[in-house]
Amino acid sequence: MKTCLILTGNEVHHNFFINSLINGLRDVNFEILKTSSLKNDFEFFYPIFSKNINKRNKEKLVQFLFNRNKKLCLEEDFQVLQSPISQKIFPDSESLHAFLDKLFLNETYDLAVTYGSPIITNHKLLGMKSFNIHFGLSRFYRGGTSNITALAAGEFEKVGVTCHELKKTIDDGGVLFEIDNQPLHDYNNIDEMNYYLLKATIYKFIEICKKGTYDVYEIPKGALIPNNKLTHDILLNAEENLKNLSETFNK
Repeated sequence: MKTCLILTGNEVHHNFFINSLINGLRDVNFEILKTSSLKNDFEFFYPIFSKNINKRNKEKLVQFLFNRNKKLCLEEDFQVLQSPISQKIFPDSESLHAFLDKLFLNETYDLAVTYGSPIITNHKLLGMKSFNIHFGLSRFYRGGTSNITALAAGEFEKVGVTCHELKKTIDDGGVLFEIDNQPLHDYNNIDEMNYYLLKATIYKFIEICKKGTYDVYEIPKGALIPNNKLTHDILLNAEENLKNLSETFNK
């Protein structure tokens, strides 16, 4: 593999993902395309989740949002963050896709990977060797809230990551690998859990890229959970359930 296109966001964990790949695959030329509102976590998420919320849950929500990415920022691995040589940031999916339509008139890539990007509709990108990193086990749940949904329901065995072929259907396509059976009792919060899931995903993806074999397998597809179904109650219940599990194991 000589060239790789990465489509992602612009938060700490997205940049950690980008630069970990750059450091792990030093002989590869990367192009980075990001979609970002350029708002911080609190500015973006608080207006969405603070509707019809009582004072106690409002305090929990504020604490949750300010704790996002704290584990990642405190870890020594955070030092891997650098400014990618080539990156472009788009405010929405429409401008990203307009750029992709022009990009593929002249450019080709050996591999593409998406992590936290909008739904991709560009047929050339969908038709090439391209994979999506889905935070969830898509055999159980599909969509951006998969792990939150599982945690809120106490379904700890349904939490993980799926790397699958990029298709028009959300979190569909043959599976390159899954990360599951994580020791959830070691995590005190969702942010900490996501950090370790991300590290395991990056390690596995780099390992596969170095081998250069991208064999996929089929799995049953779980229920699609729309992002607009996520409420502050589900979010806070998921965090509480994970915390209670950790406390139970550590007694």
